[in-house]
Amino acid sequence: DMTGGLKGGALLYGNPIFAVAASFNEPFRLETQMNMSGFEFNAVALNDQGEETHRIFGTLNGNFNLDLSFFTSTIGFGTRLLPNLSLGLAYDNFNAETTFEGTFLPEGIISTRNSQAFFNDPRKTQYDSLYAIIRGNWKGNGFRLRTGLGYHPRHNISFDAVLILPATIDLSGPFTMIHNQVRALNLGAGENEEVLDVDVLLEDNLTRTVKKITRVPGIDIKLPGQASVGVSSRWKNYVASIVFTRYFHDLGYHLTYEQFDSLNVLIKGGEINQGIRLKNAIKLGIGVEQLILGLGVIFGETFRQETVLGRTEPKEDKPTTFFVPLFSLGGGFKFKSRLRFDYVVSPYHSSFFRFSTSYQL
Repeated sequence: DMTGGLKGGALLYGNPIFAVAASFNEPFRLETQMNMSGFEFNAVALNDQGEETHRIFGTLNGNFNLDLSFFTSTIGFGTRLLPNLSLGLAYDNFNAETTFEGTFLPEGIISTRNSQAFFNDPRKTQYDSLYAIIRGNWKGNGFRLRTGLGYHPRHNISFDAVLILPATIDLSGPFTMIHNQVRALNLGAGENEEVLDVDVLLEDNLTRTVKKITRVPGIDIKLPGQASVGVSSRWKNYVASIVFTRYFHDLGYHLTYEQFDSLNVLIKGGEINQGIRLKNAIKLGIGVEQLILGLGVIFGETFRQETVLGRTEPKEDKPTTFFVPLFSLGGGFKFKSRLRFDYVVSPYHSSFFRFSTSYQL
């Protein structure tokens, strides 16, 4: 469940020389609650004749809760450099918090031609637990600067340029995931790899598991910068605009992790960079003041890079290029001379409806 536009507001003071504004907004809050009961999984091993020799079958029960909140506040200043040239500056402050909580309790059985063996066996002669626990709480903040120029050669035409610097939101705090691994089970096996390795299964006496503890001390959320130029025009009640945008830096995250065994000895570590690289975008708007049609497209590519402790060369996934079409409807209405209502609705991809009211004192 994801909700957006939970709260927000702004104040503005202006005169013919300068303007000052302040705003706050909670762009989104993500609350996820997942419960699993009786989710089944199984894998089999076959001999050279295609006959089944070993099978692992299990059920998964558990729950996972995630709460992510994101809050922004902004202060801006604008002034008129010339009668038809204006400059604006803005400072954005970001605050975010993420809470994780999850417990998973799988049950499993290994069957062969002649016998069966159970995980989580109360008569255990070896470690054979399958449970997993996730606990975490990250908090942090970041900031960003924006600036823009507006040139109005005539009262009904405007040329604008905007520069938004990249930003990083640094979240830190405890995060621990305790899980138990069946070494013979490879759920990420490729086309020519074995999902269930019989040799490892026999080496582990069928049901032996390995306890692992993964810790992530935080995550850096990266927001890209962008440079945009646009032109807009008005004729009577008709409006039209076009905006070109070039993005720089990445939209993604960076984290470091450490993995320990049951004796708290470090067995693996590294860092991960993952996200998307937005490249260019074009947006068009046309209509009347009360109803404006917005169309556009954004181009980019995905990336993922992992550097494992002790290895000099990072592992990089092949990037995938993509484009995202944009569609929206928006407009505004004046009520009397001081009250105005504006709205934007987008039914494409992640649908949203946003509206605002403004009153001039």
